[in-house]
Amino acid sequence: MTAQNRELATIRNAVLSISTIAWILLLAWPGSLTHCPVTTSGALLWTASLQMMLAMNPPGLLAAGWVLMLMAIMAPVLIPPIRHVWLQSFKHRRARSIGLFIAGYAAIWLAMGVLLVGIELAAALFAPQWYVPVAGAFSTVVWQFSPMKQRCLNRGHAHTALAAFGFAADRDALRFGVTHGIWCAGSSGR
Repeated sequence: MTAQNRELATIRNAVLSISTIAWILLLAWPGSLTHCPVTTSGALLWTASLQMMLAMNPPGLLAAGWVLMLMAIMAPVLIPPIRHVWLQSFKHRRARSIGLFIAGYAAIWLAMGVLLVGIELAAALFAPQWYVPVAGAFSTVVWQFSPMKQRCLNRGHAHTALAAFGFAADRDALRFGVTHGIWCAGSSGR
């Protein structure tokens, strides 16, 4: 095994270890959205219900759970693009380039987390319980067979050349992370 292959195996093993630890934490402390609607005279007071829901599900814990889930699920998927950044970067720039790539990718998924958790909170407040899984399943099935999903999947596998020096190298690594995150989010069907 060459030195380059050993370094790439070390990166792969580190990413898989992060994913494994995140899975263990998720299995040890599974989270779920807790909701207890506030009712007065049969009418749902959604503002009071939202306040109670946020008290029962602090936003910080929701964000931490989302980040942990991302680390568990997305880390193995990032091995090929991290390998690409590693191969496209000079040795003294590799750690920074990989960090910028991950920061760009994570920024997209954190924004998706805000959107999806917001939708989940709204659904828990306003939709009857059986609507949510039915609507989610229907939209997921429709998305899985859409041409747009296939386009996102194809674009997610495109790894462009990255600049080698200076600000351009940092910009390209960050941009690659953002674009890869967008195409990955688009192909996920969530």
